[in-house]
Amino acid sequence: MSNLLRNKGLLALVISVLTAIAAYFGLNIDQPGQNPVSSSTVSSPPTSASQPSSSTTNRHPTVSSSPTARVSTSPTSPRLSTANSQSSDGAPNTSGLTECPVTSLPKEAQSTIAQIVQGGPFPYPANDGTRFGNYEGHLPKQPRNYYREYTVPTPGVSHRGARRIVTGGQGTQPEGWFYTSDHYDSFCFIPDAPGGDNTR
Repeated sequence: MSNLLRNKGLLALVISVLTAIAAYFGLNIDQPGQNPVSSSTVSSPPTSASQPSSSTTNRHPTVSSSPTARVSTSPTSPRLSTANSQSSDGAPNTSGLTECPVTSLPKEAQSTIAQIVQGGPFPYPANDGTRFGNYEGHLPKQPRNYYREYTVPTPGVSHRGARRIVTGGQGTQPEGWFYTSDHYDSFCFIPDAPGGDNTR
């Protein structure tokens, strides 16, 4: 019986010693400054939310408000350049005669112009295409056989009438075209008749 009590007392002493040792080491662990890893030394890396980078602020490109160049949609009309463009405005020409464009002439005169360019046929073959002497001097002075005359028919008249087309130059490509409605008393210069350069 005494041995049992002695063993219990010894066991209780051992437990007490172990408890004291455990308590001692437990206090040392809990003491501040003894932990080699301090929570203050651990720094958390800054997040992108706390420190926004410059690339984030410039993520969206700046939209320019300056107006774009305006493209003109109005068509540009090209100028028609013709040999007679400067001589069809009714201004006096070098011959001193007033100009009369083809469209201003009687339709019979326009038909006569077409016949001259085509080389005929003419309503009065014995007279049309013959030499015009320019005796009154209403046209610029030229060599003897330079001018030719052609009949412009007059409606309701059975003879040649008083209207003529007079050309200067060669055949179907005259250099100058003239019109008279009063049998050579006066002339006008035809600036836009076809078949030649209409040199005045």
